[in-house]
Amino acid sequence: MNWRQDALEPVKMDQVFRYIDNQFFMRAATVSLNGKLHNIPSNFIRFEDKIYFDADDASIKIKNIRRNGKITLIWNSGKPFFDSRGVMMKGRAKVISDKDLEWKVYDAINEKSFAGLRSSYTFYHRQPFPRVKIEVEPTEMFAFHFEKGKPIRGINTK
Repeated sequence: MNWRQDALEPVKMDQVFRYIDNQFFMRAATVSLNGKLHNIPSNFIRFEDKIYFDADDASIKIKNIRRNGKITLIWNSGKPFFDSRGVMMKGRAKVISDKDLEWKVYDAINEKSFAGLRSSYTFYHRQPFPRVKIEVEPTEMFAFHFEKGKPIRGINTK
């Protein structure tokens, strides 16, 4: 198959967001003080164009975010290469300090993760615990294999 640059169409943001919304886990990669990558799966939720997740306040991931705010998120699915698809999002991460937004994120992640299983947990048993909520504002995105037979294509959010 010959791929020509003029035959490429950019992935549309609604395709990307629909794909992300249908995933249950993402991988979040941060960079340590000595330049080592720390990559761990996490539940998440999307509100508009931002991604939110939570983590233990004492975790390496949170220490890295507090220090430099750099993060890369990955979602992917399918079998290797041509049957796979995914999204890589680079961005700036920060710990949320707005309590209303923290509870909104908490409720949304629990509802998405436990819908139909423990939904009463979300609404009736909200207990504070030592997890912080993170907001990721994307700066760059890269989506691949959103249409069969099409090559890798990128998205720039700026």
